[in-house]
Amino acid sequence: MLGEKGLCFWCATAWRCRRGEVASTMAVESISSAVGSGEPLTRERFARRLRRAIEAANDSIFVQSRDNQNERGMGTTCTAVGLVDATLLIGQIGDSRCYVLRGGHLSQATKDQSLAWQSSKPEP
Repeated sequence: MLGEKGLCFWCATAWRCRRGEVASTMAVESISSAVGSGEPLTRERFARRLRRAIEAANDSIFVQSRDNQNERGMGTTCTAVGLVDATLLIGQIGDSRCYVLRGGHLSQATKDQSLAWQSSKPEP
């Protein structure tokens, strides 16, 4: 279900990463603050804002991981969706997938962005 602002996301500990709960919390707080604030946006502006929000969360997590010994190597995945003008916009990084349920049919909308998935792909 989409929240009242038309935004929903999932952040989960990245595989083999320490302190994923810290990274996931940082991502949730950062993205919801950046995307959930302000006036309604066009699809294009929302998509840009969502992308920038995910990139900014990633940068913050990287700096926190680099600068704090106890959080070194932490990471999270993120799949975020927003509904703008009856169009579903998806931002995704890592191996958390997004599925869309429409008319009783479930379809995968994103692919993993992980080394494990990349190495398992058949050669073209």
